[in-house]
Amino acid sequence: MELILGNREFIKVSHIARPISEVFSCAPQADSLEVSLTLRSRQFDSCPVIEGGVPVGVLVLSDCKSGVEAGEAMQAIGMRSIISADTGFIETANRLLEDPFQFILEGSRLTGFVTAVDLGSPIGKSFIYLRVASVEMNFCKYLRSCFVDSADALLLLSQTRQEILSEFIARQKIDDEFIDCFAACNLADLLQIAGKQEGFKESLRSFGSWTGLKRGLVALRNDVMHPDRSLYTSGRDLGDLISRIHNLESIQNALEQSFESSSISIDVE
Repeated sequence: MELILGNREFIKVSHIARPISEVFSCAPQADSLEVSLTLRSRQFDSCPVIEGGVPVGVLVLSDCKSGVEAGEAMQAIGMRSIISADTGFIETANRLLEDPFQFILEGSRLTGFVTAVDLGSPIGKSFIYLRVASVEMNFCKYLRSCFVDSADALLLLSQTRQEILSEFIARQKIDDEFIDCFAACNLADLLQIAGKQEGFKESLRSFGSWTGLKRGLVALRNDVMHPDRSLYTSGRDLGDLISRIHNLESIQNALEQSFESSSISIDVE
């Protein structure tokens, strides 16, 4: 049986970055207090300082003062705020925890920039969706190996949920004879059923508590799937988003161990 992996980081920071030409910027000679008014109106915390088309620093809102030029108030661009164009998604997110404004280095030139907001772009959401989708599919594969009759798995759900799924499956079978209980389950259902499998719970022990690992994953999936939802609503911050992505990876690893311990062959491309 093939384990579906969504861990390959084929999405790089260059795919979600924006060109320098698109960013609001200021010249070194600009009055920093005047720049701050524009920053506040656009709800920005910082902007690059550009001289001769080249970024020379970052002006942070809290550093802006009356009578002080942007070039004096700006923070110099250091290694903490420069990231290679081929950096992966998760490393990019971690770097943004260190510095919220990262410049993209391609060759010897700074060609673009990325902020935490860009992680929630359609391409960024696609990366997270693939992580979630691979976990969902592997849950289905693993649970099919645990139950001779997939209908028995529904007994682990609430009575209301059992009735909803049974009716849904009956309707779908009219057009799709291959649908089963696991294919009809949503992520919340799969998490509930998998969490009651001793083999899976044993594999999870080396990665953390099941309660902590699954917390927030359904909300993350909903945010990723909804075109207008931000990944930072409901008080979520960047560190929390990174934690949830790592939790998906831990669950994926636990599923892989569960496959191995149950003697199911895995063909990983």
